[in-house]
Amino acid sequence: MVEFLYDPGDGSGKFQKASEGESTIVEFKANGDFREIKGLLYSSINPYTKYKILTDKTIELSGAHNSSAYPTIKWSYQDLTRTSVMLGFGCDELCLGKFIAVE
Repeated sequence: MVEFLYDPGDGSGKFQKASEGESTIVEFKANGDFREIKGLLYSSINPYTKYKILTDKTIELSGAHNSSAYPTIKWSYQDLTRTSVMLGFGCDELCLGKFIAVE
């Protein structure tokens, strides 16, 4: 994640450059495996290990052991290219992350 936007609910949110501690890496494998490596400023616990494409704008994340503690969640995506994507994290207010491909 190279930039993020968290709107307080009034439309005033703007994209900001992600610091090293805020930066996050997400990996979507062709077999449905999902991995998220969060920056040092965020919790390192990530119970979600699988993804499923629901629509051309929505994915569902689930864990190996779905439970009430970690129910499935839905993220949105847009502007998908071979080298970048914008992900919406399912927040109550608008929150987006701009991601670029890394090797």
